[in-house]
Amino acid sequence: MGKILFAWELGGGSGHLGPFQRICQRLIELGHEIVLAVRDPGRARQMLSQLHCQIVSAPVLPKGFEIVNRNPITYPMIVQNVGFGDVDCCQTILNAWQTIYSIHQPDLVLADHSPGAIFAGLDAIPHITAIGNGFFIPPSSCPMPNFFGHDTDCPQLISSSLQSEDAVLTSINRWREASTLTSLRSIGNAFGRLNEKFLTTFAEMDHYADRQPQSYLGALQYDSPQPVRYDWPAGKGPRVFAYLKRSPGLGHLFNRIRDLGVPAIVVMDKMDVTQLNRLATANLRFYDQPLPIAQVARECDFAILNATHGATCAFLQAGRPLVQLPQNYEQSITALRTFQLGAGIVANPNSGEQVDQAFLTMLSDHNKFSGAAKFAEKYGDRDSGATATRIAQRIDQLLAQSSSRRLKK
Repeated sequence: MGKILFAWELGGGSGHLGPFQRICQRLIELGHEIVLAVRDPGRARQMLSQLHCQIVSAPVLPKGFEIVNRNPITYPMIVQNVGFGDVDCCQTILNAWQTIYSIHQPDLVLADHSPGAIFAGLDAIPHITAIGNGFFIPPSSCPMPNFFGHDTDCPQLISSSLQSEDAVLTSINRWREASTLTSLRSIGNAFGRLNEKFLTTFAEMDHYADRQPQSYLGALQYDSPQPVRYDWPAGKGPRVFAYLKRSPGLGHLFNRIRDLGVPAIVVMDKMDVTQLNRLATANLRFYDQPLPIAQVARECDFAILNATHGATCAFLQAGRPLVQLPQNYEQSITALRTFQLGAGIVANPNSGEQVDQAFLTMLSDHNKFSGAAKFAEKYGDRDSGATATRIAQRIDQLLAQSSSRRLKK
């Protein structure tokens, strides 16, 4: 059977590894060998502990690299921020991926937010595929579109986006020339040459507002091999679930929940539960590990998130409105899509006043955000497990087309 390399290069949190769990299990059952090249091997070992696969470190951005675009509006502007616009830095990253490929010799690469894995794999790996929400898989057009689906009125921003695209393309083609490979015509050309694009999102949640019609597979969810047991605390009023990372505005939120006596469960990513429990009260309970998200979504009345894509989709599929507290650009677009659907409120996680006001607005009448119920009516029966099986079967089909385990020369 085939050897599959799952690549995760950029981004943080469990949203990249978790959704791959079911796909990985099905691929192993089909007899394939799995290698994970990921930016957080420790988390991979924890989350995928029951799966038999090799785990190695993905290439990382050299320290001290300066962010060029403070307000990126296109994919090239984003990857320029992580080194691909600098010839030397780009060469270092792509050489590192090339080394990984030479060692493991995969038949197929499944890239999750891994531009380096894609750029280094073209013409070297039999099959290159990409998986993820719309933010990770841009349209294959030239020039590349912005996320807002329309031309910006700022000529300076347009100029900056075109300069970023040119810088990234130049850096990649310098590396390809040194590797005796033909130059890419555009960044979009690289994504147009993928063997498959697994868009694990919904049309309404796509980060690119004007993408041409695509086959959207729906969001994938993570099922922990050792589910954390939990109980809802006592309290009065709607049940509130929160899945958050640390931010300055959360103190106001926790104080408000405590004072109102609202029953709430809060999962804090990468925080010591002992420290968290110092804040706990009779109506406010903390956990430091993911809970079974589909079950929690059915039991709560609304949720407070950092606008992470997978969690957002899970709660919308259950018809639950959201208070979105985005912490990065990708999450800001997901929060915007939630607002546009009429399914939630957006607030700055660094502003205690904004967070408090958004929470009180949602608490006062969460049923008025009817967009969540409409989303659930349309997509509530979409099964994440069936989607994972479908992806695994397509990968199996691609591998059946090639028996070679050697890198193309």
